Amino acid sequence: MRPHSTISRLNTALWPVLLGLVGFAQLSMAQEATGGPNLLLNSGFEELAAADNFAHWDQEDAGRTIFADTQVKHEGKIAARIVRREAGQSRIHQLVQCKPKTKYRLAVWSKLEQVKGRAYFEVYALPRWRVIGSGGHGIGSRDWTQHEIEFQTGPEDEQLRVYVRLQQGAGTVWFDDLSLCEVIPPPLSVTLRSAYFTPVKQRRLHFAVGPQVMKAGAREITVGYWPQGTGTPTRPPTINIEVRGQGEAVADITRLGLGRWHFRVQAWARGERPLAALEDEREIVPAILPHPQSLKLARGRLDLARGAALWLPEGAGELERVGAEMVAQYVKEKLGLDLPISRKGGLPSFSVALAASKEGPAWPRPPSELPAEGYVLRSGPEGVAIVGRDAPGAFYGCQTLCQLIQRESGRAMVPGVQIVDYPELPLRGVYSSGTKLTSELERRIRALATLKTNAVLIESGAYYDLDNEDTRRQVQEVFARYRRYGIDPIPELQSFGYGGSVNSRLAQAAEGWWVRDEQLTLKDTEEAPLSFRHVIRTDATDIVLTSKDKATTYEQGRDYKVLDGTCKYPYDQDKGEPFRIVRVPEGRIKSGETVLASYDYAKVIKRFQKRRGNIPYCPSEPQTYELMGRTIRNVVKYLHPRYVHVGHDEIRQMKTDSRCLQSGKSNAELLAADIIKLHEFLKQADPQARLMLWDDMLNPYHNGETEFPDDPTTNAVTMIPKDVIPVVWWGPTRQDKTRFMEWFAGHGMSSVGSPYTGARHCLEWCQVCVQQRAKGRCLGVIDTTWSSWAGVPYSADWAWHSRGVADVKLTDYAPEEINAVLGLPAPKTD
Repeated sequence: MRPHSTISRLNTALWPVLLGLVGFAQLSMAQEATGGPNLLLNSGFEELAAADNFAHWDQEDAGRTIFADTQVKHEGKIAARIVRREAGQSRIHQLVQCKPKTKYRLAVWSKLEQVKGRAYFEVYALPRWRVIGSGGHGIGSRDWTQHEIEFQTGPEDEQLRVYVRLQQGAGTVWFDDLSLCEVIPPPLSVTLRSAYFTPVKQRRLHFAVGPQVMKAGAREITVGYWPQGTGTPTRPPTINIEVRGQGEAVADITRLGLGRWHFRVQAWARGERPLAALEDEREIVPAILPHPQSLKLARGRLDLARGAALWLPEGAGELERVGAEMVAQYVKEKLGLDLPISRKGGLPSFSVALAASKEGPAWPRPPSELPAEGYVLRSGPEGVAIVGRDAPGAFYGCQTLCQLIQRESGRAMVPGVQIVDYPELPLRGVYSSGTKLTSELERRIRALATLKTNAVLIESGAYYDLDNEDTRRQVQEVFARYRRYGIDPIPELQSFGYGGSVNSRLAQAAEGWWVRDEQLTLKDTEEAPLSFRHVIRTDATDIVLTSKDKATTYEQGRDYKVLDGTCKYPYDQDKGEPFRIVRVPEGRIKSGETVLASYDYAKVIKRFQKRRGNIPYCPSEPQTYELMGRTIRNVVKYLHPRYVHVGHDEIRQMKTDSRCLQSGKSNAELLAADIIKLHEFLKQADPQARLMLWDDMLNPYHNGETEFPDDPTTNAVTMIPKDVIPVVWWGPTRQDKTRFMEWFAGHGMSSVGSPYTGARHCLEWCQVCVQQRAKGRCLGVIDTTWSSWAGVPYSADWAWHSRGVADVKLTDYAPEEINAVLGLPAPKTD
């Protein structure tokens, strides 16, 4: 008979962490998934039904834009070539049968030459005709490249239609050697996760049982485990688990101490022989977040109750001191112990020591090539020694030390470890809003420091009011608080796209709507109201009256007077006083004459009634830049940022008023001129500071081409300074994220990626950014939290150490405990 016993409940002394957080440790014993047969017929386009007509494929424009190419191909004799001289659509597609609720993998080889528009492949699921996968997106030129996607069919899906296409574009693209295969999972795989749990949470084993084992009648899984070197016991401890309906199971396992453990996992039917089995040995190490680059267990441990104290070098700076204070505060709050902090000579620069003896621990020697913000940590019975590459490195070593401290049998202990650690991305930020220091914000700042975050993008209208002493002091207090914990604040001045901060202070700055030749009849000295309120009157635009035949342009003061009405943000046309025109009796306008009035007025775009901040300012209004120049100079003078972000996302209105229309500039030229002016303001105030903005109006795959298709803004990227930093905040697939960043790199610009919300997006963004960083194209990531803060732990982890675990659900990786620490609502599922 197979062994049968249960595991006792979790030892609640497991790895307490700063602020109640715990990192993420994984053990995986997974055989790789395999692929079934290729479901596509004539997948290499080798069979022709007729000239330029591929057997088993449906084609549009065969022989006109779609050809069989025998000269350029990936393998075999023929490739499919799509050539378009003018923008349009050409497609090749095939219909195949599929299984519902099944994972498939599609791989396609493609080659591009001077492609404009979009060359890609995609999969529709029938009968509902929904897109369930796309990839290979590209423009420009590139050699043969293989792209793969995986997707899951739904419960009602019966067929798949696979497309390769050149969409809304021109150029030449070749496709060859396609494969569409069912992804067959391994017979048995196991993942051990311990993520973000407080001491009362248990570790979990996650099981996936392949369909072949399920069909054989799997009903239970048993897990045996024992320490390495103790041999295989006759009756190892086990867990019995009822397999869930889809071959999934979760079990809580307890009392796994640090060290190397041997696991035996078996799937059973109702019988004596296992249907599948796995054996593996894995080292269980402390769960640190973010994952250290290298962590090895060492012998012994430090007992903090034996008179331990913290030491700092005599010349230690503010950041090292704050790191040591955070360790002492954590130990006091969580374990009730006092750790005195003292300065001591002879200690290395950028170091912190925790020891119970006067001699202290042996100091590790950091590798000579240790990157910036890196550190080395060594702990054992003699104490803990942290040596940073710089002050931030020492500070981050202190954050790791907090996560190492654990309670064992009522005593505060630090296990023996050797850690060499450093971040893979230099900029690891998060978006926030508001500049008021509260207890909630203070808690969040400390939590972000624990996650080794080093930047925060803070959006606020207060930057426009820094001349006010009270406002300035409040903003400076928040900035100082972030900097105390090694977090660099980046002010975001919403400006062009969301112009509310500007328009609410300068109502005439709004991009208006040009009314041409509105007919007014002026009698005697009666007031004739204009049809629209919130009329814009500046030196660049005003109310102009002409005769009905346009032969005469009348003069204000001489021929007519304007009685001002209301011009006030947010420009509600149902509120405020109208502007009125009064005839001057001595002027040239005869009583009862009908004249033509032309003017600009401001209003909310109808489709954005609920988002009134989405009224842009006018880039042809000089007063706009008087305000922007003063604001940027004040931001630099009082806040001293390294970066200034100016928004510029989602510009929904351009060239609708006379100022821009009469400039003769395209939308791209107006946008570029605006960015150049703001860039000049910043460089005049601080030549070392750099300008950031959201990328979408410059991105041809996002709003740059689609918001104003007849006059796109994308070409502005060719006109603006190359040290402007686009922050790329949208990318539905990994391929999208890569090509967006490569688009800007191709124009000589480094960019920043913006993870958001879910595990997949955060992992993909961080991994893409690390890849682009290696090519000199990326500065880092800023997690965009306006929809949810639930992705912050992912981004923090993977921006530090991008080789994270992709196969993870949000609720597994970041349950509500971390959100409670950050002062956030419970996370959403991915």
